Amino acid sequence: MFDRLGELSGVPAAVLIGDLDRRPAVDCAERTAAGLGCEPVRLPGVDHLLPLRAPDAVLRAVEQVTAAR
Repeated sequence: MFDRLGELSGVPAAVLIGDLDRRPAVDCAERTAAGLGCEPVRLPGVDHLLPLRAPDAVLRAVEQVTAAR
């Protein structure tokens, strides 16, 4: 999967990482963000269940990405 992310370059994207995420999830998110050409967004005090733990932050990220279109 990671080797094909470059095909999506130019597509607005955000990769969100909770700062309480475990290392494998963080590594995967960082690799995904690098492949998409975006910076990962780190959310403080949040684990891997971002939409449940920080719905407002997820909504803001989606709004920022869609506004960039």
